[in-house]
Amino acid sequence: MQKNIKTADLQGVFYPSGKDELNNLLEYLLTEGNRKKLFSSKIPKGIVVPHAGYAYSGSCAATAYNVLSHYVGNYDVVYIFGPSHQKYFDGLKTLTKEYYATPLGDLQIAQQEITNLVDEDLLSMDDKVFEGEHSLEVQLPFIYKIFGKNIKIVPILVGNASANDIVSILYKMNEVERRLFIISSDLSHFLSLEEEQAVDQDTINNVEHLNNTLIDHGEACGATALNGAIEYAKLEGLQAENIDFKNSSEVSNDEDRVVGYASFLIY
Repeated sequence: MQKNIKTADLQGVFYPSGKDELNNLLEYLLTEGNRKKLFSSKIPKGIVVPHAGYAYSGSCAATAYNVLSHYVGNYDVVYIFGPSHQKYFDGLKTLTKEYYATPLGDLQIAQQEITNLVDEDLLSMDDKVFEGEHSLEVQLPFIYKIFGKNIKIVPILVGNASANDIVSILYKMNEVERRLFIISSDLSHFLSLEEEQAVDQDTINNVEHLNNTLIDHGEACGATALNGAIEYAKLEGLQAENIDFKNSSEVSNDEDRVVGYASFLIY
């Protein structure tokens, strides 16, 4: 019986399409390429990670995923929130599919949890808005590499929505144990290096102080989900910690049009 599967649209563009090449790159990013090797004394409830091509933000994202590698046995389902760059729509969207493909293997989509969310009008299904969208897809090889094929995912694409929409889903998620959320977001885009450093440091400070009123989409493309996660963290008495901060000029050497990247733990 053929799987009902969402194909990987960005393999070979944002990350390698070959299984071995991708696996080797992830190994490098998570070990030799990631010198921090942090360990959180508290089990993370969520992480915030960037979503550019792996050459640019892969090492920054790997810092957070490396922490999760210490807690593989603590999660059964991962909720992933990413902003829509390709399609405009209202609300939050998810897939009708049973699996989401990666070059490493297919990740199973948690259909029953999605059904519950749809039944409560917290999100709706629309496969078309996922076509060509990278914000969620670039996280999937990391997830497969860390957790393997037994983890399930709830992919959520964020359109014209509010932070409260995100909070509602996170509370629904939290009704069941062994759940993790991932917020996929870059920071500022196409500023000079000096401007980027100042703007992004302010954003990092706002996240760590759980101040979501000052973060807009010019400061983080995934601001809606990020603000929702911050609000949820405040309500639940959680903390946010910045564990890595990089920018595109470190790779491109272009200091006139710089994109910022940061990773956070929420615990």
